[in-house]
Amino acid sequence: LAKEVQFEGMGHTATLRWMMVGVTLAFVGCAFPLSLAWFFAWRLVSGVAGGAIMVLVAATVLPHVPPARKGLASGAIFLGVGLGVAASGTLVPLLLHLGLRGTWLGLAGVSGLLAAASWFGWPASGPTDRAAPAPATTPPAPARPGLRVLYAQYALMAVGLVAPMVFLVDFIARGLGAGAHLGSLFWVLYGVGAIVGPPLYGLLADRMGPRPAVRLAL
Repeated sequence: LAKEVQFEGMGHTATLRWMMVGVTLAFVGCAFPLSLAWFFAWRLVSGVAGGAIMVLVAATVLPHVPPARKGLASGAIFLGVGLGVAASGTLVPLLLHLGLRGTWLGLAGVSGLLAAASWFGWPASGPTDRAAPAPATTPPAPARPGLRVLYAQYALMAVGLVAPMVFLVDFIARGLGAGAHLGSLFWVLYGVGAIVGPPLYGLLADRMGPRPAVRLAL
């Protein structure tokens, strides 16, 4: 799916870099919440930029990976999401001692350092295996039913993940009265699952094929 994402007029590498800058600026903006609309706008920027990064990393890297290893490589790419979850569960409680503004600025600093460290690490060229455009006289191929099912499946998984990602820590820390420390611990465990899951699924996809691997994962 990621290979179908194309940003016309700007290469994947350039877009990735600017999205990383956008995430860093969003953290800085959240450190100075001038109004609810201001805060909402910067959180929207960070969400859109983060989602674009997750898609574009795959679209940028996978064309350079041998076909037999694409499943494992895909899992390794999304392993970064789990690492970020686990790292935030460890880092945010430490930064909270600096206050809320200090926490946001600390996250901005970490994000900026990671962006700078990876700035020149992306492939210089875009995908080289794009399919040639079909002649104008060729009618478009009808969408396969299985692809619609896959789209629906991805959408349902995304919707199902929203609630725990947004409310899990707050529910434990305040809803159950267990405190921020235990809430952070559960967030780290959530991250461990996100670290283990994608590489394992990718390995299964390489060994079994994507369709059986998806069924087994579900």
